[in-house]
Amino acid sequence: RHAERADSVYAYWRGARWTQTEDFQRWPVDPPLSDAGLEAAGHETAQRVCDFANANNTSIHIVVTSPYLRCVQTAAEICRSLGPGTRLLIDHALGEIFGSKIMGETEPANPTRPMHQLVTYCKSRGVRCISKAIGDWPKWSEDLKAARRRYADRFLTYLQRGSTAKRNFVLVTHGDCVGAAVCMMPSQSGRVLEKVEFGGMFLSKRKARKDSQVKGSAAGRASSCVGTSRSSQGTFTSMVPCEGTRDDPALESEPDSPHLWSSLASSLDKPAGDAWALADGKGPTVMHNGRSVREFCAP
Repeated sequence: RHAERADSVYAYWRGARWTQTEDFQRWPVDPPLSDAGLEAAGHETAQRVCDFANANNTSIHIVVTSPYLRCVQTAAEICRSLGPGTRLLIDHALGEIFGSKIMGETEPANPTRPMHQLVTYCKSRGVRCISKAIGDWPKWSEDLKAARRRYADRFLTYLQRGSTAKRNFVLVTHGDCVGAAVCMMPSQSGRVLEKVEFGGMFLSKRKARKDSQVKGSAAGRASSCVGTSRSSQGTFTSMVPCEGTRDDPALESEPDSPHLWSSLASSLDKPAGDAWALADGKGPTVMHNGRSVREFCAP
């Protein structure tokens, strides 16, 4: 989850109350990080992600973020810590619940800053952001149940993409998305996540099955590190198929390359219909692309 937002009760933004600024008047449902939140994102949050990657002798290739400024700022700080080889990608499908529960009774005219402002902000922080966003914007008025289905679908899609392209992703998003993702993990089955603190995250690595065709170590080429709750870490066995696992040359392209954006958009927005198969044994299931999928097998 993003770090502390500027409209929190005790938060300050540039030494003042954000709700009394012109920025609030222009973007009332898109608060930036507070002063304390920005500092925490650049130190505690980013360091936890770096420590996890280093401990597993792997790299985070792409940091994917919700289009809301507080998430983009948090993601940019993580990218700065991970180094110049990490790209930042904005995904509309990871955005906040787009309904009255969060936004008020009326659909906001300007829910987020325009894309060019977000790219410019990232550049000011020394981070290269892919210049086009991916993902569909949710329809108004989205309720909590619909949002959690959206979050679960997106989480699974990134796991599948990480497996087939052999790349690691960090997802920077909102509290309800973290909750939806955590509750799908085998070790958390049957539990209810009541609250996710600012900067909360969980970090996991995939174990390659013995009968898989994946080459390389579990934490490196065959793994997918997904960052999005209070610092918990775990290992899980994913049921996403290993057949066809390949390197994706597009992911080596420059951040502004149309080939890179096209590859990511096509694979993440339109995942293959046969990308999922039912796993053996019992386990939690989820609907993905109209199919009932048993998404994880406990190790």
